[in-house]
Amino acid sequence: MILLEKHRKGAKAIRKYDYPKTPYQRLMESKEVDKKTKQKEKNIYENLNPAEIKRRINECQDRLIHLAAPLRAPNEIVKIRRKKMVVHTMNPKERNHNTSNPNPFLERQKFEELRRAAKLIWDQRK
Repeated sequence: MILLEKHRKGAKAIRKYDYPKTPYQRLMESKEVDKKTKQKEKNIYENLNPAEIKRRINECQDRLIHLAAPLRAPNEIVKIRRKKMVVHTMNPKERNHNTSNPNPFLERQKFEELRRAAKLIWDQRK
């Protein structure tokens, strides 16, 4: 929304806005932009595929997740005998968060937490 006018009545500020429009709509209504540019933008707008754009965004996010918290297999297999020896770094609500569509960041965080807990136990036994 674009502010059209603003004035005061005593202590109250009164603002009048233009109707909400997308940047594309404002560009097409503008008299300052030449027809050639408008036609070029119209061709781009008509060829957009929102589903394909969403898929590409999801692929990029997946790559970012992998870069942010990569899964690594532990070098040595560590058996944890007693659960009470595991020191958790997250509160129980976050740790037991279980949905049908799990958050990849939380899944990797749980994996890293278990790896750190196993390492602590391994170091204590040495």
